[in-house]
Amino acid sequence: MANIAQIIFRLATKEAEYKGYKIPKGWHVILWVRYLHTNPDNFDDPMCFNPHRWNEAGAAKPGTYQVFGGGLRICAGNMLVRIQLAILLHHLSTGYKWVLLNPDAELIYLSHPGPVDGVDVAFNKI
Repeated sequence: MANIAQIIFRLATKEAEYKGYKIPKGWHVILWVRYLHTNPDNFDDPMCFNPHRWNEAGAAKPGTYQVFGGGLRICAGNMLVRIQLAILLHHLSTGYKWVLLNPDAELIYLSHPGPVDGVDVAFNKI
């Protein structure tokens, strides 16, 4: 539900205007990635877990899906990682029973939301 990188820094290479604000050339701009991924203008029901949303035609508007970066700075291995994660999740979900060891774990919110125990899970082969 959250990126490891919370923000992305960019340099304004020319003066620009955004929503009535002038951004002078040479200023550094911060892009809050979580806003892009949780904005209902960009994705239907963005807080709902739906792994199929990325397979739907036109699911992500250009510039709104930034989990692997974008443009010249996109992760070179992003397609390899997607395949590896799909294979791992397939095997974990079809061949193992998952037991959450601490279902009442409290949440921390910095640097991004997550359980304080790091989600301790026991896996038992089916």
